[in-house]
Amino acid sequence: MPNISKGMVELKIRSFLPKNRSLFYRWLLSYISILIIPVIISGVVSVFSERLMRDETNRANTATLKQVRQTIDEMTTSFEKIATQISIDQSLRSVLGTRGSYDGAGQYSMYTLMIL
Repeated sequence: MPNISKGMVELKIRSFLPKNRSLFYRWLLSYISILIIPVIISGVVSVFSERLMRDETNRANTATLKQVRQTIDEMTTSFEKIATQISIDQSLRSVLGTRGSYDGAGQYSMYTLMIL
């Protein structure tokens, strides 16, 4: 294995750099290094904020769906109760079973149901 000294490594590194490093390139390098930090920070912040917005939107949508499901369940239960009451009430069943014109007794039955 060849013996490489620190001075030889520095010479090899300097050989890749331009020989005429002007003030312009130094300033350009310093400005780029200063400007890259905010770009990196803003990229990280935007990734975190996007993830936060997505999670919050999913939570809001889940809550809305739960409310809709609860409302539909309550309405279904209410319809089932009404159907049960209709099937149990004899006077209502007799009125619902008649078709066409009502005689006096049928009209009286309708009137008594509407009062209740």
